[in-house]
Amino acid sequence: MDPARTGNRPIREVLIPRHGVIVHLKGYGLIKVFKIATPNGGSEYWATSDLTMTVERCAEEALRLWCIEEYHRGLKQFCGIERARHRAAITQRNHIGLAIRAFCAWRAIGFEPACLGLKPRQPLSVGPYGLPWSSQCMYTY
Repeated sequence: MDPARTGNRPIREVLIPRHGVIVHLKGYGLIKVFKIATPNGGSEYWATSDLTMTVERCAEEALRLWCIEEYHRGLKQFCGIERARHRAAITQRNHIGLAIRAFCAWRAIGFEPACLGLKPRQPLSVGPYGLPWSSQCMYTY
């Protein structure tokens, strides 16, 4: 990272204000970097090529990304999507498609097995295509 074009150096050595800083990433170009405090007392760095990004919008994007992570985790853990023991492409697609349908159906009816430790965060609302959706992530772990 090189904010002042004085030579590349590690990101941990760059002073990053709350609103972020625009730096040059070798081999890529200009990016904007934010330093985010984590709940365990550490810090993470978020980088974007959108130089107009604000820290508030960065937080919104982080929430959206976390919802996607929860979706993939639930899909893998609770539906066994990666356990397909098929070689033919059509059977793999069928397995993946049915696993996704099962996961969506569980969310639609509010399926909450006690052994999974899932607790509904808020009531379901209907989103695009009549599928259940909520403005925040649906489950807490």
